Amino acid sequence: MGSYSISFNESALREFKTIDRHAIPRIIAAADALASDPLPPGYRKPQGKAAHDFYRIRVGQYRVICTVDPPCGRYHGVSRPG
Repeated sequence: MGSYSISFNESALREFKTIDRHAIPRIIAAADALASDPLPPGYRKPQGKAAHDFYRIRVGQYRVICTVDPPCGRYHGVSRPG
């Protein structure tokens, strides 16, 4: 696969204010890794009709939600389980 660019939407940037500061570097590293492999091992599609274009990966206790829009990947947010 080619290289993708990663962009953060406004709600994703707001989520970083509520996340444990020690987890943020791991989340950013995982999001950056999506540029070279947008669908890494362990990715999942969320359930439901509204989630048809979204994928998620786990980073510790957080979920990274993204879409793959060639030629750029879009990072939509981070959420806590539950």
